Amino acid sequence: MKKYRFIIYLCFVALLGTLPVRAQQEDDFDPILPPDPATAYKVSVGVDPAESATVSEGGTFAIGASVLIGCTPAESYQFEYWTQDGVRCSEDTQFTYTVTPKNTTFVAHLTQIATHRLHLLTNPTGAATLVGAGDYYPNNVVNIGCTPNTDYHFLYWSLDGQIYSHEKECTYTMGAEDVTLTAFFTHTPHYTISISPDDTQAGEVSTSGGRYTNGEMVEISATAYADYVFSHWTLNGDYYTDQATFTYTVGDYDAAFVAVFDFDPHHPDDPATELTSIVRLVCEPDGAAELNLPTEDRYPEGDTLIIRATMNADYVFEGWYKDDEPVAPTTAFSYIVEKKDATFTLRARRIIHSRLELVSTPEEAVTFNFSSGRTYPAGTILPLRAAVAVGYVFDGWYEGDSLLSTTTELTYTIGTKDVILTAKALSAPDDDFDPLHPDDPAMKAVHIHAVSANKTMGKAYGSAICVEGKRVKIGAKATYGYSFARWSDGDEDAVRTVVAVQDTTYTAFFAPKVFNLTAMPADTMIGRVTGGGNYPYRTDVMLRAIPEDGYRFVRWSDYNTDIERKVRLTSDTLFTAYFEAIRYTITVQSATPDMGQVSGGGIYAPNAIAVISATPKGSNRFLQWDDGNTDNPRKVQVKGNKTYIALFVGGHGTPTYIGEGADTSATYKILIGNQIYIVRNGVIYDTTGRRIGGTKN
Repeated sequence: MKKYRFIIYLCFVALLGTLPVRAQQEDDFDPILPPDPATAYKVSVGVDPAESATVSEGGTFAIGASVLIGCTPAESYQFEYWTQDGVRCSEDTQFTYTVTPKNTTFVAHLTQIATHRLHLLTNPTGAATLVGAGDYYPNNVVNIGCTPNTDYHFLYWSLDGQIYSHEKECTYTMGAEDVTLTAFFTHTPHYTISISPDDTQAGEVSTSGGRYTNGEMVEISATAYADYVFSHWTLNGDYYTDQATFTYTVGDYDAAFVAVFDFDPHHPDDPATELTSIVRLVCEPDGAAELNLPTEDRYPEGDTLIIRATMNADYVFEGWYKDDEPVAPTTAFSYIVEKKDATFTLRARRIIHSRLELVSTPEEAVTFNFSSGRTYPAGTILPLRAAVAVGYVFDGWYEGDSLLSTTTELTYTIGTKDVILTAKALSAPDDDFDPLHPDDPAMKAVHIHAVSANKTMGKAYGSAICVEGKRVKIGAKATYGYSFARWSDGDEDAVRTVVAVQDTTYTAFFAPKVFNLTAMPADTMIGRVTGGGNYPYRTDVMLRAIPEDGYRFVRWSDYNTDIERKVRLTSDTLFTAYFEAIRYTITVQSATPDMGQVSGGGIYAPNAIAVISATPKGSNRFLQWDDGNTDNPRKVQVKGNKTYIALFVGGHGTPTYIGEGADTSATYKILIGNQIYIVRNGVIYDTTGRRIGGTKN
């Protein structure tokens, strides 16, 4: 037994001997193992709601790795924020995450975006087919366009009353609200002119016609075949003229011309006695225009007359009439003298201008969208609008003592007399204003002054003497063309309440309003305009009308005829420039009307081809034109206003040269029939010295 006890004791001692060593070993022991660098952790990336965005791919990554977390929203969604394991962590669409020793999940949260409608309209209605209207998300770029209908010409796109684009096809970037774009057009109606022979075996016509605008000139002629003679033209089934060649001015209706031929295998020359007719020209009212011909004169039958009127100021041309039937819609037209007398009446309308005064009662209560004191043509329709100042209630529009309307908007038609319209307003009750002064003499009196920095631009009101601590209402009222800017203390409320603490002066400052000047051509195909834009009140702006080649400026919409003009902008204003095609007059005359007559004169476009002809009477024959040309009929290119004189030979012989006729640069005589003429330096004179014609070739 003792032996076993001794052995146990030795073991215990041995154990004690090892204790210090174990204690030192335990100081260096760390039971928490460091992460294994080779270990990868999962990073997941999701989106809420599903399919609302495209997000970066997740995966497994080592500790410390940098992972790009990103989100690209779908078209109808917008990004809000990221969450990590359900906790909001970022509001950036893209960020970098450094991997930590744990699996984690990122979720992109988005909200759906509402669409907004793009409306497209035409002015006038039905002028074109539009593309691009619909529902779109903000920042969508929309392609818009239009296809004008027949007889319509595109001008511009308009947005909120301002010109947006002059291009028929353009783009618009959607915002966060519904929007309307309006395409503006001009309407230029075209009319069908058909030209044909009554019998294709009898003759032919110069053109088959086509579609033309009101006022265009069409050259029409008929040529008979062998054994046929031209008889006359019909227009829409009715007799029109017996002239084979004439110039037609297109009216506001379709026209069908038919050339009528007669079978006549034998048509000997039949000398005819020259007839003359009286042509009278009348203006209604008298003095409306200046005429290029006498008001009454006698002309040979068959002569072509160019009748032209130049309108006097304050008159508008309405048309030429014969026997109460319309003859021409333009101020100039051609007339072939007939066998009977004719009276042509020019009808015009006088433009009466009336002055419109706009008055506010009280003076500071109302402002207007039109300036007072301007004159307008009678019949002008004005959309008047009254803007009521704070502190007032609108009472009504009055003309004298007559109430016209109780609303702030009034559509008023300008009459033939000057007129004063009054917009009345009443003071609105103000619970904050206390004009009563207390009777306590111990209380301090405070002076409040409201003044204008520029009385021309506006007025200030509300000055008062009151007890300290009281509230006083002051206000600023801008005159027309200006707007309130600020008070001297920086406050931007035109009407405000101030506390009377001490004597104080409040100065109201004003600034000119900015108005829009819209300058546009009536037809963008034939002219353009410069000078439009936004300008401060009373700015002098230069407007210029620029016609395209072959056209000329006529007038502005206010009947001003200056191609370049200065206008002072006092309101939103629209000026339209009107252009017209350039026309030249070709005059054809007979040097000796008793020997022959002429045709083919008229009004032509630049570079047009005019066909002129000379027809001898009886046994006479055509010699030449006054410029020496011997072609008959003759084609001339129109370059400007020009006169051609036909020379005829009398008798049956050819011209006989008397003297040194071989040298045509000298002065010599020629015998035409029984009449002697003198040629000097290529110009033909009769024996009295009257010029007959030009150079002989």
